[in-house]
Amino acid sequence: MFFDLTSKAKRIKKAVENNTYPPAFSAKEWRNVKANCYSYVLDIPISDFFGKKIWIPGVMSGFNTEELIWSSLHLIDCVKSDLDFLGFNYRKDDGTALKETEYRIAMYILPSLHDCPHDFHFVRQDSDGEWSERNGYQNVPRKFEEVTDTPPDLEMYGPRLCEVFVISKK
Repeated sequence: MFFDLTSKAKRIKKAVENNTYPPAFSAKEWRNVKANCYSYVLDIPISDFFGKKIWIPGVMSGFNTEELIWSSLHLIDCVKSDLDFLGFNYRKDDGTALKETEYRIAMYILPSLHDCPHDFHFVRQDSDGEWSERNGYQNVPRKFEEVTDTPPDLEMYGPRLCEVFVISKK
């Protein structure tokens, strides 16, 4: 890798330690941050100035050395590895009520041609129960209009839901 993953990962871990979860929606906090939807759902507003690599699932934990996502199962494994690395508890969402410090993140995969890597997208359920997303590395986060415990259906735009996790800090 061509960037200092160790120092960036330390900053990211420190941000997790200092954060309060579940996150509250704040578009202003993300206005000048160069990071994607993955950074957003974890509520870690740390820019990625190293060629958009640290915020590819599995990279910061060293699980995804290829920096590519090959399937929905690969995406889920990469996220699990990063959540373990960052000190998050997680479980598959089974519809039970959330504890005070828990929140939901939804993982989506964008289908691609055979033998080509996939793109991904994430949304989160904020502390007010609404879902929000950050689309791309520079866009301002936005809320979805409907309040529900199930993530938004984005299939008409391409992303296909592959998993919903309930996460919290250890």
